[in-house]
Amino acid sequence: MKAYIHLKNCTLQHVGHPLHSKKISMEVHDGIITQLGESIISNATEVIENAYISAGWFDMRVSFCDPGNEHKEDLASGAHAAAAGGFTGVATLPNTLPVADNKSQIEYQKSKSTHLPTDIYPMGALSVGLAGKDMAELYDMFQNGAIAFTDGDTAHTDSGLLMRCLQYAKVFGATIIVMANDEELSRGGKMHEGEVSVNLGLKGIPDIAETAQIQKCLEILRYTEGKLHFSKVSTPKGIALIAAAKAEGLQVTCDIAIQYLIHTDAALEGFDTHYKLVPPLRPQSYIDAMIAAVNNGTIDCIVSDHKPENIENKAVEFDYAATGCIGTQTLYSAYQTFLADKISLNTFIKAVSNNPRAILNLPNIEIEQGSAANLTIFDPTKKWIYNKDSNLSKSYNTPFDNTEFTGRVLKVVK
Repeated sequence: MKAYIHLKNCTLQHVGHPLHSKKISMEVHDGIITQLGESIISNATEVIENAYISAGWFDMRVSFCDPGNEHKEDLASGAHAAAAGGFTGVATLPNTLPVADNKSQIEYQKSKSTHLPTDIYPMGALSVGLAGKDMAELYDMFQNGAIAFTDGDTAHTDSGLLMRCLQYAKVFGATIIVMANDEELSRGGKMHEGEVSVNLGLKGIPDIAETAQIQKCLEILRYTEGKLHFSKVSTPKGIALIAAAKAEGLQVTCDIAIQYLIHTDAALEGFDTHYKLVPPLRPQSYIDAMIAAVNNGTIDCIVSDHKPENIENKAVEFDYAATGCIGTQTLYSAYQTFLADKISLNTFIKAVSNNPRAILNLPNIEIEQGSAANLTIFDPTKKWIYNKDSNLSKSYNTPFDNTEFTGRVLKVVK
């Protein structure tokens, strides 16, 4: 049975709504908004007061490791962590074992994720086995619930594969998602190529690894007239290329992971493997450029890039450590604590709700009486400590160990 909730004297953050930024009250009964106004009378069994309400958030880049590595994360634990972070929907990467490169694997995730607090939208692989050679069964996966297609963090050099995928997916309107990383230029690199990498004696990854890949992919997009999304763009030159392509009218969008808006490459001076990411963390000037790109709309979405890992894969020498960190539970709190004075709340919500759903061809969320509820309830002032006790993921590879955050999600309602 679904909840019976009275949201009392809460601020509605829903640009375009006549009650946007106003104090409202709302009743949600069995998943339906039954009352909405500045003042209502409700007999609801649960009351939440003086919070904020927005359309449900969507994290369009998470790894839930199910099937194959359920000891790191499974669909249930991942969904509960995402819901605690305010996400009513997530798009899961296909880097499972076996790889989600066929309709059976898409059906598995869809069937196993019913009745979870966060809706699971599987992304299918672009290539069979993520090997970058043969195109996977895109249309079969699409018909069985695949929301988009990507090879995740694997960025292939086979231009013909990308061209065929863009041409084929165009027929049924699906989005192709790629990593902006030329692996022949970044191979062997451990961090951003710059002053810090020189001081630490670590092999650097040059900016051209990102920009060369973006240039190539945009040329292929221009030829195919498909729909392309770049994930985890992190360099000013890369952003400039995408901005120019958008101005030209190409169907191109991009996202950035929250980590690249907060942490700089200086975080690696202690060789903490929780900061070893792909792409690598960048200098402060890059972060400033990325924040500006979020604010002007060149960057469409903010994602967690939630990537659970065993402690055995992180508690090793830096060179040998796995990349990635978890983050779907802490994305909003990290924004509110470190970025709220640089990126407005309206811009943030657009980047984690409206834009991801539009890119993935999902319907807009309506907040009206009689509509199905799909809501995130949060408190920008609530302080809390994120640690092993409050963490809901099965893994704990996080740069935010024992961080006191300001801003916490209270509930998702759907």
